Amino acid sequence: MTAGGFRTRRAFAKAIGVSHVRVSQMLGLLELGPGVLRQLEALGDPLHSRAVTERKLRPLAALPEEAQESRIKKILFAG
Repeated sequence: MTAGGFRTRRAFAKAIGVSHVRVSQMLGLLELGPGVLRQLEALGDPLHSRAVTERKLRPLAALPEEAQESRIKKILFAG
């Protein structure tokens, strides 16, 4: 965002044609810990499976890393 000269999420959202809420949701996923990211990366191409969705991941970003890793294991096991 800053590299593109956007001062706010709202300005960035308008430029790419999505809501500012959607931009905030996606940027929030950057708060996922490295352990969770490694597990997600190990899943490979997500197109064939909906076991993990962005909607399921959003609440994890607000948790401490240990809790994130515990929760992602539950999500993956359930999926």
